[in-house]
Amino acid sequence: DADFRSGKITDAANMLEAQGDFQAIFSTSRFYPSAQYYLAYIEYFKGDLDRAQKRFESLFGHSALVNIVPFYLLQIKFLKGEYQTVIADGVKLRAIANKKWKTEIAHILAESYFNTGNYHSALTEIVNYKSEGGMMTSTEVYMKGYCHFVCSEYSDAEKELRKIANIANEMGQNAAFLLGRTYLKLGNKNKALMAFSLATAANYDKEIKE
Repeated sequence: DADFRSGKITDAANMLEAQGDFQAIFSTSRFYPSAQYYLAYIEYFKGDLDRAQKRFESLFGHSALVNIVPFYLLQIKFLKGEYQTVIADGVKLRAIANKKWKTEIAHILAESYFNTGNYHSALTEIVNYKSEGGMMTSTEVYMKGYCHFVCSEYSDAEKELRKIANIANEMGQNAAFLLGRTYLKLGNKNKALMAFSLATAANYDKEIKE
């Protein structure tokens, strides 16, 4: 199995060992479409996105794969930074997706909207992702807080950003800085001072520290 967004594979050694066997299957074999699918899957895992995309696209006519191939193509386009295409395709795919894929599509749409500066839609998809059972890691919490801030929803932004402002990494420092700006918008200068002091104490992003 592989993670939809990262491509991280759980049994890489066995899959890569099987690559030669899949390549040996002739096009006249009834197993050829399945072999091509697994070859595309391996290429996707290895980061050969162009080759994986071409191979997945060649499988569109096979009914046994019609419910899985479009989702990997969506992920490949996301990894290639084709966010507008991902948004257009993702909205259509969600209508036919099962619960697992709906969750993943909501996440990939949220990131795509976020990366294109459409923060209102990104926020909607983050909420969809959470409601579908998606795990809210620090990354999702930061995106949600950032979107609330940009959308002038400062009380909601404060609730999210304070959850991660103490994390000892660059994201935590960014969250502390944004939390300080949020408190200024809320008129709470004392809490803003504490948040900015927290951002200043970290050394991950020197511009924010300055």
